[in-house]
Amino acid sequence: MFVFVKVIGIAMILTGCTMIGITVSGSFVRRIRELQDIKSFLAICETSMNDIGMHTPEILRQSQAYLKTEVKAFLKSVSNRLQSEYPDSLAKIWKEEIEVHRHKLSLTEQDLRVLADIGSFLGTTGPESQRKLILRITGLLDKHMEDAEALRSKNQKIMLNMGVLGGLVLVLILL
Repeated sequence: MFVFVKVIGIAMILTGCTMIGITVSGSFVRRIRELQDIKSFLAICETSMNDIGMHTPEILRQSQAYLKTEVKAFLKSVSNRLQSEYPDSLAKIWKEEIEVHRHKLSLTEQDLRVLADIGSFLGTTGPESQRKLILRITGLLDKHMEDAEALRSKNQKIMLNMGVLGGLVLVLILL
């Protein structure tokens, strides 16, 4: 009976540590997907503002249908607050919502600064200025995506293996 309890305990420790490794390694993939969603949002903004003449609140609502990550929830929060009876400025709402969603997003501080830059110019400048700013930020996002991919390929397996090995070390210590 005692051996059975030990085996169950060992299995639980290994499973728990492996799950921690999987969760940590998954954050690298989530970051890449979130950066891709931000880039998609910018492409939608550029097309909608310049070609269709759509306003920012409409773009925020419609772009959510094309996004799949936590960025969608962020944009939904911004959109909902803009639709309130007495909304603050988009830049202020954008900044506040970044703070609310910062821990749910897998983005780094640099990524969050780029996201904050988007909120500072959206809907405040002319179409040509916005197009230039969108191109500049898209270039930054491309660089961030390259960095994120390099980090993912370097660290994803390491984090997964560290979870498993950490579990094995715990098991050995407890035996």
